[in-house]
Amino acid sequence: MLKVYDDLFTDDFLVGINLMCRNLPWGYANTANRYQFPHESPLAKGSHLFFGKRLYEKTSPYRVTNEAPSELFDVLEHFVFGTLNENLDLLAIDTNLQMQGQEGTAHLDVLAGSNQDRTIMFYPHYKWDESWGGQLQVLDKNEEVTREYFPKPGRIIYFDSTVLHRALAPVVPNEPRMSIAFRMRKL
Repeated sequence: MLKVYDDLFTDDFLVGINLMCRNLPWGYANTANRYQFPHESPLAKGSHLFFGKRLYEKTSPYRVTNEAPSELFDVLEHFVFGTLNENLDLLAIDTNLQMQGQEGTAHLDVLAGSNQDRTIMFYPHYKWDESWGGQLQVLDKNEEVTREYFPKPGRIIYFDSTVLHRALAPVVPNEPRMSIAFRMRKL
C-alpha cells in the first residue's frame, strides 16, 4: 500500500516549515541503511551516514521523548485528521537531510516487526525542481525500481512500512533534500 498526496499546504506554510526545518538540530549520525549490503547482519550499523535526527520517540505508553517543533505536529494532524481519517498512533518522528553524493540504500521502515506499521513521509520543501533529483524509489524484492517519486513541495507519501524503498540524493550542490518520516502504528 502506497498513496501520494499533493497540494495539502499553502505556499506560505511551506516556506515557514522549510525555514524551520533548516534550523533543526541536524546531526551527522543518521544511518542510511541499517540491515543491508555491505553489512547484512541485524547487528550492523549500516553502510554510511547522512544528516538526521529522531525528534520524537514513544518507547512505551508512558514514556515519550520529544524535541519536535509544534509545526511538525501541525503537519501530522492536518494530514491524519483532515485527509486520511485513519486511527493511527505516533511512534517516532525522524528527520532526514541528504546532500549531493549522500545516496540512501534499500531499507524498510518497520520499527517493531509489526504489519501495522505505517510511514507518513513529508517533504518540507517550498520549491523543488525534478532536475535536482532526490527521488524516493520503491523497490521490489530484487531491489529493482518499480516506482519513483520526486520530493515535490509539501508532498506526503503514505505507505506500509514494509515497502522496500530508498532515497536518492540531490544531484545539485548546496540544495538539501529533506524529509520528515512520521512512524505510525495502525490501531
